[in-house]
Amino acid sequence: MLFTKSKQANGETKASAVARNVSARSVVVGVLLSIGLCIVTPYTDLVMRTSLIACDHLPIGVLTIFLLLILMVNPILRRLPFRRPFSPTELITIYAMMLATAGIPSFGLVDYLFPVITAPFYYSTPQNGWGTIFGKCIPTWLAPRDPTAVNRYYEGLKTGETIPWDVWLKPLIGWSVFVLALYLVIACLATILRKQWVERERLVFPLVQLPLEIAQEETNAGGNPFLHNRILWLGVSIPVLVHGWNSLNTYFPTIPAIQLKWIEITAALADYAPWSALRPIYMFVYFSVIGFAYLLSSEVALGLVAFYFFYKAQAVVAFAVGYNDPWTYGYLGPGYLAHQGAGAVLMIVALSLWTARTHLADVLGCALGRSKVSIDREEPLSYRFACWGLLIGTIVLVVWCTIAGMSPAVAMVLIFLFYVVMIALAKFVADSGLLFVQSPFQPGDLLSTAVGTAHLGATNLAMLGMVQFIFMFDLRSFMMPSVMDGFKMSDGVGLRRRSLFGAMALAIVVGLVVSYISAIAWTYHVGGLKMNSWFFQSANRVPFARAVDQMLNPESANLNNLAFTAVGAIICAIVTFLRQQYIWWPFHPIGYALGSTFPMTQMWLPIFVGWMLKSIILRYGGRKGYVKARPFFLGLILGEFGISGLWIFVDFVLGVKGHAIFPN
Repeated sequence: MLFTKSKQANGETKASAVARNVSARSVVVGVLLSIGLCIVTPYTDLVMRTSLIACDHLPIGVLTIFLLLILMVNPILRRLPFRRPFSPTELITIYAMMLATAGIPSFGLVDYLFPVITAPFYYSTPQNGWGTIFGKCIPTWLAPRDPTAVNRYYEGLKTGETIPWDVWLKPLIGWSVFVLALYLVIACLATILRKQWVERERLVFPLVQLPLEIAQEETNAGGNPFLHNRILWLGVSIPVLVHGWNSLNTYFPTIPAIQLKWIEITAALADYAPWSALRPIYMFVYFSVIGFAYLLSSEVALGLVAFYFFYKAQAVVAFAVGYNDPWTYGYLGPGYLAHQGAGAVLMIVALSLWTARTHLADVLGCALGRSKVSIDREEPLSYRFACWGLLIGTIVLVVWCTIAGMSPAVAMVLIFLFYVVMIALAKFVADSGLLFVQSPFQPGDLLSTAVGTAHLGATNLAMLGMVQFIFMFDLRSFMMPSVMDGFKMSDGVGLRRRSLFGAMALAIVVGLVVSYISAIAWTYHVGGLKMNSWFFQSANRVPFARAVDQMLNPESANLNNLAFTAVGAIICAIVTFLRQQYIWWPFHPIGYALGSTFPMTQMWLPIFVGWMLKSIILRYGGRKGYVKARPFFLGLILGEFGISGLWIFVDFVLGVKGHAIFPN
């Protein structure tokens, strides 16, 4: 039963012996809060343009609500007759449900989905001919075609008009098939890989540590010991004071602000070639990232920073020898850097699967009924369901892409490469604790590099551009890391994973429906052109402008970038070998895979500061000093996220727009 305590069975570990199912009230509260998050997030992202509350893997909105439950709701419940406060297991259930849902109303789906599928028809002109070109390439069941409905989506409803829901029904159903199949695949991949990552490789999972600390059971002496730690509140006070001061500048411009973002330190090199190729190098001060860097292994933190500058050094060398490679799709960097990262990602996933070969064989054996022992009893899904679900989900995705117009071969390659990216980035988050990550390449771009665009055809190019831009371009809040974090947190509070996953799946399905309704409704009532310009006037046009360029200027396979992909794979293999053979080797291959990506532009400095402070504390204070200082760094995270949530509420009440603290 879903809402009952599980009984102890012979041979279970201590953790599983005390595991509990989720409670009914935690599921109800989790669903209601997820609904609220899905209603509010499109407004804060697109209308207010404030701190993005759900666009990373430790969302501000989720953590803020979680804090309110502990600091405000639980104390009230203690004082009410016949009411008991939420227990740690209930709190983590609610948190995991919100976490799994948070990306859907944000960057993880609807922020890109609706602006992209309407863009080729709203921005069609006689000069670009988008309406004619993409009207033939994009099926009618994937995009609304009614001119009035599309115009009102961007310009807002007129007095007396209502939202044309009937126009959206067919596209919503069409895209939901792809989305639900993708979510099924994510759940199955997470189930298959969970034991390997959590129990065998023992990845760090830095992003789950703060929620687990906050959710501690209160002691008999009164209060949560973590929340009563003075060192914690010293850490909290720093970002609260700094961001509080800077936020006053939004309301009172005469108050000077402390610059914390986009501080370029290489501007003076503009006229000094080849050193000008280092530009731009920016400094960002994110207190929460400093806190997370403290929790990382030194090799991960140092590797991320070192390889960021390794890529910058390559840019200097390339400039000096006259090698000019255009930037890849979006803001991912020059081709020779992006393809090195692609090679690194492919190698890391290949080595990861090879390392897990024994576990994967056990999973397959269990799924086929060849295992004499039930090894999946404590998993979120049975291995049989996970393997069949992965297969069926993959078939649905490939068939969907084929019906939408892609050739079967292109569809299979696209989906396969997307799986590689998802596995890699989910593992990077689990091991590095980066708040948001992005792939150094996109599947369609690697396909174009390998075979060229000349033979793909217009429909393949159009559908590749659209599908990968919605789901594979900006992966800062894609779902797999959140699902893995939810599974990991279940261990910390003794929750049955299968019971927790049922609650998370319910929240995901409900959140998907609510996010559709919320995002469309806000846009029609406000007008997309008055909302976040990135989504409605810039990003949504990119895949179609690029597709037209590829149609008009077809290219053959790019052998240079294929060579850089191979170089990236080889260097990654060497770094991995050195890490495994020599204990003194200081760099993790994750750094090489992510060094050229956009998040490192913002995070290299706070990661370096966190690593440096940790190194100093370990050197002079040892393990005891590290443990004693840990609450301070968790306080930096708590303070930055808490003050961001507070100012979002203040801005909402006062009608202020464009005030963003974190992230940018």
